[in-house]
Order: sequence, then C-alpha cells, then structure tokens
Amino acid sequence: MKKFIIITIIALIYIVPLSFTQVRNSIKEIIENIYLNLKYPYQVEIDFSKADFASQDELKKIDKDVQECLDTNYETDYDMMQCCLKGIEKYKIEINRSLEAAKYLISKKQYHLLLNSQKEWEKYRQKEDEFLNETYEKNCPPDLPCLIAVGDKYHSYKNRAENLSGFCGIWILFKEKGILDSGLNFVPFDN
Repeated sequence: MKKFIIITIIALIYIVPLSFTQVRNSIKEIIENIYLNLKYPYQVEIDFSKADFASQDELKKIDKDVQECLDTNYETDYDMMQCCLKGIEKYKIEINRSLEAAKYLISKKQYHLLLNSQKEWEKYRQKEDEFLNETYEKNCPPDLPCLIAVGDKYHSYKNRAENLSGFCGIWILFKEKGILDSGLNFVPFDN
C-alpha cells in the first residue's frame, strides 16, 4: 500500500505542469517526508538534555590510554597493533554514542543526512581497509607494514569520533546560546 501511495504521488509530480512549481515542490517535499518516514520510522526527539556523547576530553583519554599501551608494549609490532585495535574498538563505541546523541540534537531530516553520511564513511572505511590489506598486509612478515595499516585505521576512527563529538557539542551550544548572525549577534537556532 505504501509503495502504491508513493508511486501515485510521483506520478502526480509529473502530471502537474512545470508552471506550478510551488505545488510541484510541495508535493516533492511530501514525498521526501514519506520516504524518510518509511526508511526511518522512529521519531527523532529534539531534547538535548537526553544527548549522551563523549566529550573531546573523554576522547583524548582514549588516545592517552592507547599511547600508554604503545609505550609499555613497544617490544613487538604485534603488541603495538593490539593497542591500536583496542583503541579502534573504543572509538567505535564513541562514534555510535555520538550518532545516538545526535537524535536528540537535530531535526529528523538532518539526522537522516547524518546517518547517510555515516554509511558513506563506513563504505569508505571498508574500501580503505581493502586497500591497506592489499598494500601492506601482503608484505606483513616483518609486521611493520601491518602496524602502519592498523595505525592508519586507528587515526581514521579517532578523527571520525572527534568530528561527531564536535558536531554534538556545537549543536548543544547552538541550542543553548543561538548562532551568530552577520552582525555578530546571537539569534535563536532553528533546525
């Protein structure tokens, strides 16, 4: 039934003459909302008091812990790789935590855009891992190339976690203080 409704609305868009652009754009917006509601049926609730994400200081602690692990396990490349892999797992948790927090900070449409961005980043990570595996890990017997590959992956996850945490922090700041207009005055933030 939902597909029938969408197909009908799409057909209406093409039936409405190009001279009725306002009507056509309204119908297009309705279709986009229906699509978003079908793809993501949950309601995004804007309530930044519920947003729980890692602060930049918490993320720095992960990096500090990884560095301490590297400093105490520097004898073998394998041990150093394990330190980075543990750090990657912690950053994955914080990435997911920030994505969950974003539900309470931005509009439903913005949240869907963020989720699509995350999916694209994950596709990029997958392709990057394939490249690193092909380039470095085929030459891994001395382990140093593997350590380089894991280090590259670690920094990619670290950067993504920092970016998402930064976005959440900025969204909260905007909601609390507003945003600066061209005259450098704070004005209310409206998603």
